[in-house]
Amino acid sequence: MKSHCIAFSKSLSALALAVCSMMAGSQTAQAAGTSAVPVSFPVNLDAGHLRAGQSIEVRTLQSVILPDGAKLAKGTRIEGHVVAAEGFVFDATPYAEQKGSQLSLSFDAIEENGKRVPIHSSLRAMAAAPDVRKATTVDYANEMDTVGTLQLIGGTSFTPADKRIASPDGDTLAYQRNDGIFARLSENAQTAHGVTVHCAANATEQAVGFFSGDACGLYGFEATYLSENGAGSAAITLRSKRENVRIYRGSAALLELSLQ
Repeated sequence: MKSHCIAFSKSLSALALAVCSMMAGSQTAQAAGTSAVPVSFPVNLDAGHLRAGQSIEVRTLQSVILPDGAKLAKGTRIEGHVVAAEGFVFDATPYAEQKGSQLSLSFDAIEENGKRVPIHSSLRAMAAAPDVRKATTVDYANEMDTVGTLQLIGGTSFTPADKRIASPDGDTLAYQRNDGIFARLSENAQTAHGVTVHCAANATEQAVGFFSGDACGLYGFEATYLSENGAGSAAITLRSKRENVRIYRGSAALLELSLQ
């Protein structure tokens, strides 16, 4: 595979070198050539009020440790654009199949210190803002519980003081460090509205933010489903047959990024 590595700032050049070196060893879409990046949406996105070509952005939720030890800092900006947007319009024709709403997005570049690195992105998981708030709020079982628990998006529970996050059987699932939560990604799939989204495993430790290592698909989007996760040449596409597709401020996503 032809290399597209070029010189950038220290952390971004590390990203380029790390991803390019991994891509040289594999031409599959499996996670060996990608870095998982948890991000947050800083503004509301509504398919009924967006247009194709409009710029969007997300911000990293925590430090992202790359295979060579370099980092992308928390709050790093990832640029993108709207590929397509269609609002919901009810079709009153008897027995009509509703066309529904669509929002297609592409995240195109990492920007840091004035440098811009082109990327390809796919969506592993996305959680609506209420689910993110729940994942970041300590739950106390009763008045006697002074420790409490947190539950990552995808289901993994742990106490706030845990450094090693384990399954009920004692198997290590993730580690909580000063700069975020890190885990190996597990193979998983989610089916909604007849569309199955597959998430590949990755044996290399990845930044996961508020997500568990087996998180896959959409969480908390009751009327919306993921029809394309952005793998290959397709854009990340969300659809709804009942209302406008909306991603509210504070929603979070676990992207998987590679260099173009």
